[in-house]
Amino acid sequence: MRGLRGRSSALLMLLGAAGIVWGLIRVPPPPAPADRVDIAQRPTWPHGWAGRATDRAVIRDFSSGFGYELATARQLGPSERNLRASLARLAVVHWAQLDAQMRDDAMSDIRFALNTQPRELLFEAFRLHREDLVCGPAAENAPLVPEVCERFAGLRKLCDDPGDNLELRRWCLVRNALPVRAQ
Repeated sequence: MRGLRGRSSALLMLLGAAGIVWGLIRVPPPPAPADRVDIAQRPTWPHGWAGRATDRAVIRDFSSGFGYELATARQLGPSERNLRASLARLAVVHWAQLDAQMRDDAMSDIRFALNTQPRELLFEAFRLHREDLVCGPAAENAPLVPEVCERFAGLRKLCDDPGDNLELRRWCLVRNALPVRAQ
């Protein structure tokens, strides 16, 4: 019985594959990602505006539209933790491309994220050697962030000049604490 069932299922799979290859069976396209919301359909959803700003950042388009989309997302979702944390990470990654107004708004996002969801933001800032954004005045009221910054500063000092010690270099590399010139 199993042999017949196994052979018949193999034959059906072969016929299905042949139908797909020869175009007899049409495979539907994959569904669109659920996290990208069309702005025209839902203009008041802040995640749609944040997604559009992220898309602009990926293609390195930091025109006035980028600032408008960030401001709109921030205005529509002022208390959404995940949104503000993603805006803060986006600001840390693209800090050099932000103008003065966008930097002021980004600092409010960074303060908010440090008080609500600091882990990813701290990791991103340390990875990019932008500790000054998260360890300065923005971290004054954030719990445990100054201690984390202090420990990481000590780690950076240790790893700034590992010399010929391969064990120390590996240890620093695993912890992403190599100096900027070594990366």
